[in-house]
Amino acid sequence: MNKANRLSSLVFFFLQIDFRGSYSEAHSVGDFGNVSMLLQYISLGFRYVPVKDLAAIYQEFYGSEIITESTITDCTYLLFLELHGERLAVAKLFPTYAGKSPFLVEKFHDYFLGGVDDMAFWTNNIFEQTSHMLENGTRYNGVSVDNSLRFLNQALATNVWSVLAAPHGQSSKYISKPAASYFLTSPYARLGWAVISADLNQDGCEDVVVGAPGYSTLGRVQIGRVYVVYGSRSGLPPEDMDLDEKADQVLEGQQLSGRFGSALAVLDFNDDGVPDLAVGAPSVGSQFLTYKGAVYVYFGTEGRGLGSQPDVTITCQYSYCNFGWSLLAADVDGDGKADLVVGSPYAPGGGQQRGFVVAFYSFFNRSAQGLLSVEDADWMVKGEKNYSWFGFSLDSCQLENTTLLLIGSPAWNCNSFSDAGQSVGKVYGYKPPSTEPWFAVMGHKVGRCLQHGAFFFRFSFISTVLHQAGLAFMYELTESAQPSLLSIFSGDRRFSRFGGDVFLSDLDNDGLDEIIVTSPLRTNEITTILLGGEAGRVYIYNGNQTTALDVTGHCKSWISPCPEDWAQYVLISPEERSRFGSSVITVKSERKVRK
Repeated sequence: MNKANRLSSLVFFFLQIDFRGSYSEAHSVGDFGNVSMLLQYISLGFRYVPVKDLAAIYQEFYGSEIITESTITDCTYLLFLELHGERLAVAKLFPTYAGKSPFLVEKFHDYFLGGVDDMAFWTNNIFEQTSHMLENGTRYNGVSVDNSLRFLNQALATNVWSVLAAPHGQSSKYISKPAASYFLTSPYARLGWAVISADLNQDGCEDVVVGAPGYSTLGRVQIGRVYVVYGSRSGLPPEDMDLDEKADQVLEGQQLSGRFGSALAVLDFNDDGVPDLAVGAPSVGSQFLTYKGAVYVYFGTEGRGLGSQPDVTITCQYSYCNFGWSLLAADVDGDGKADLVVGSPYAPGGGQQRGFVVAFYSFFNRSAQGLLSVEDADWMVKGEKNYSWFGFSLDSCQLENTTLLLIGSPAWNCNSFSDAGQSVGKVYGYKPPSTEPWFAVMGHKVGRCLQHGAFFFRFSFISTVLHQAGLAFMYELTESAQPSLLSIFSGDRRFSRFGGDVFLSDLDNDGLDEIIVTSPLRTNEITTILLGGEAGRVYIYNGNQTTALDVTGHCKSWISPCPEDWAQYVLISPEERSRFGSSVITVKSERKVRK
């Protein structure tokens, strides 16, 4: 029980620190300190305690029955009650302490050093290694994770990514029943972390590519998978589908905990007229705590689809590079063909987590280059401040004959603000091949998500109405002027991450893009984020609403803001704890647009 008390002290030590809204302030504690804190809360998901096995281990260790089964049972109950009470207390205090540390809200689950993802890998890793040490002695230096999935929480055994038909003609704007669900039965697979649409098989119909970076098999934790589902003239298959069984093509990562499938991009990298697929695996090297990352490019072949093995592998030489966190296909060199743009927001970049963005040009003899590195990049820009996460998000658009490359830097901070430590975020606009920004837009937590045409960026933490509810801004871009603000959309729940993802698409074929804004952490209970109650919602706004500055501020009732009042449609998660809306795309067909 002394260990539990020490962990308890660590939890409240961590929560009592005031990080003043700054990521850099939180890193020294958050990088590794939160692993112990997370272990307590995740442990509540395990309902089985091997009492008899533990008693046998103690008996063999001591040579007699000193620790009995009843003692282990009593201690387990006490520990469970202590942890459960602690969990409830932290949940109630969470809104207060989250204001001091946005790190607890935004990166609690997926920060690449110490988050739930890494904890799942290292818990299994250490368990197996310790088991071998007990059985074979301390001279054994191997690491094995065989049968590790036995210890994963079965409450997360189903990962669902839903495909919904655009609900035109229905009387209610609230849609909760999907037209189809594409899912996996592998726990912690994180299906839908990255999603894109493109015509991979060149049949004139858009297909969908879905990443599952947490996908694991026995002994191979978080290797990741990518699934391809072909569309037809009527759209995507309208059925509930286990992608491991029915996907048209499956690609699998080879590196332990590499999280293959974290980012995706489609382009013709070798310029042979057939689409290729680039896949990011930003955690390659995590088993050695280097997190260098990698990007794999699969060449397409006419009539045969993608190869099963990557044709080009791009690596990073820097530790903590997380190369491949974000990917984009955009014309950087001005030859009219898309090039491969890669973001590494956690890379040193000449400092500490400044980040960088590189581009590799597409050309015909790429087929002869099997291995590339960051040093081989044709174009490169770096973040300007420590912990600014430059390259966290990427997008591009065409302004006349020029490509405008948009780069998000969500943790950028400005010392001119009254709170010198506050991370406010920044979005940069570049006109390659120039490496000097054409414009930069600052704000509170901007740069987490970008969408072109007019572009959005996420505002996840500081809202003028509700604390950390989230905002989405839309700007107009022209060739001759700096970006001008058109619209603001606001979330209506604290910590709901409104603006978690955004997408522009003409759903009703009227020539105007509809605005799709997601809120993946939205829940009816404000204090249930730590308890896993975030179901999520997706809001679809008509394209005619883009010129009203404060779209969601004019409400029918006294409650403001009201994102649902002004939404044309509201998509509601078909299940709880799904983080519905973590990513969103549209796939066009002849009959309708599926989302």
